[in-house]
Amino acid sequence: ASRSCRGISRARPRSRTNTRAFDWCRTSYGAGYADVNESACPLEVTVNAPNLPEDLVGTYFRNGPGLFTRGGNTTNHPFDGDGFITRITLPGDGTLSFRGDFVKTDAYVEEKRANRRLYRNSFGTQRDGGPLANAFDVTQKNIANTNVLVWPTQTQQDDETPKLLALWEAAQPHRLNPTTLETEGVDYINGLLRPGAPFGTGIPDLDRTLSEAGVGVGGKVLAAHPHVDPRDGRLVCCGTLVVPKNGSLATEVTFYELDKNLKPIETSTESLDSFILLHDFAFTDEYYIVAQSPLELKSFPFVLGFKGPGEPECINFKSTGLTTLHLIPRPQAARRRSLQRTSVQVPSCFIFHFVNAHQKDDKVIIDVVQTKSFSAWHPDRSLEASFGGFHRGLASGTREFLDSYFDVGDTGRLVRYDVDVASNSANVISPLSDRTVEFPRLNDNQWSRSHRYAYVGASRHPTRAQPLQCWTKVDYSTVTTEGRVGEQVLYDAGEKGFVGEPTFVPRANTSGREDDGYLIGMVFNGETLETDFVVVDARGGREAIVVNIPDIRLPLPALHGTYTRRVFL
Repeated sequence: ASRSCRGISRARPRSRTNTRAFDWCRTSYGAGYADVNESACPLEVTVNAPNLPEDLVGTYFRNGPGLFTRGGNTTNHPFDGDGFITRITLPGDGTLSFRGDFVKTDAYVEEKRANRRLYRNSFGTQRDGGPLANAFDVTQKNIANTNVLVWPTQTQQDDETPKLLALWEAAQPHRLNPTTLETEGVDYINGLLRPGAPFGTGIPDLDRTLSEAGVGVGGKVLAAHPHVDPRDGRLVCCGTLVVPKNGSLATEVTFYELDKNLKPIETSTESLDSFILLHDFAFTDEYYIVAQSPLELKSFPFVLGFKGPGEPECINFKSTGLTTLHLIPRPQAARRRSLQRTSVQVPSCFIFHFVNAHQKDDKVIIDVVQTKSFSAWHPDRSLEASFGGFHRGLASGTREFLDSYFDVGDTGRLVRYDVDVASNSANVISPLSDRTVEFPRLNDNQWSRSHRYAYVGASRHPTRAQPLQCWTKVDYSTVTTEGRVGEQVLYDAGEKGFVGEPTFVPRANTSGREDDGYLIGMVFNGETLETDFVVVDARGGREAIVVNIPDIRLPLPALHGTYTRRVFL
């Protein structure tokens, strides 16, 4: 239903100090893990927001899991939830237009119609019927729940409608109408991708045949984190295909550099030994950068129908192993001068997200958020034991899985690697901060270039493992002298507020300063049980603008978003 209301647009202090300054409310946090009201979709509301900056005009899109239950059965893990796309339009007239809807993949539509689970998924969610109903079916549901891409990003022409793509790294993207959010179908990126999961035979022609036959394997996929090269505006992205090799496994990583029409300018494939779980990557002027954590894939529990491929019984993190940073030459750089792949080993860790990377002569500086292990669960416990039963938590309202997760303490930390290409070595500066962080963003004009600032979702407490409740500005200018970053809390959501990823938007008439812009994003308000849209001056020193979106309650495990200056209404 569509409606218009006044809502609340208010200023909130940047931080709070009291005797319980670092407390967080577990009940409020657990309340965030609730399904979007599917029967009311698409959700739509217009809110009066006169305090919004006059020059913040455009559209913010965000993706994340929105539905955890189907037919009384709950996903085994929050990341298995169906994708829900949010559109926040800021037309510049003192209003905010919200619209949200599910990505209507074929699997979503089928399960909704049947009111039961018909597909398996990565983190242990199984088709109804137990192991016998899941055995030997290696297809996975495309949940399209991780990221969202508007391309071309900054098009202003009324006659040029950009594509809006919902991304999930183990499948192909879905294309949506950027105004209505109606799902238009799978997008194979001008034939670069093909159907099926990213598992193959190692024989290209056979993989292609299996894909065309619809058996669920041999696919070519697009990872969830494409990036724009600010030097020439091309879109740089990648996808993986896991294949057998010499009695073990290898991962073929294909890199795509695309023009404004998503047609290839460059493509290249690199085969890397062993299994790689690739969520994000980075690049510089000359190299693509991939992190390979010490993971071992055990396929039998998955093939036999007992476990999902992302559960610890199938993915073994070898804490005594080493993590490898692969620096893979970009095609245009390899044509300019002779470059070879450089693979540097660093202490065991898992890297979900890169902050940035850049080159300085033969040095490559890589900034990341890392955890000690594959931290979707405790490395020494099953997913069920670690989360205390996500499905039981949802059913009972106790959310006991949250207690176990944060008691583990293996949350993200900022780390820098200084890689010397000539000597094939790396200097590790760790940790740059003791604060729990995730979802790093920066001014996209600095991507693959030297940067001073980054912006992260962060814990309120400076050292404890806690949920993300702040947006923190990270200053890297002190790393070379002090081995630590500077930190400034730009926004504190309070004891019952929980933040998502901050997205940096340059000011329309920017001064050219790297931090001359705004941070925007969504916050779950555990007091009102509603969602707030928040705007913060990235330079600091000003109060946050918090726009309450009445009666809209989006789940907590929201993942990634993007902003375009194009207005969609």
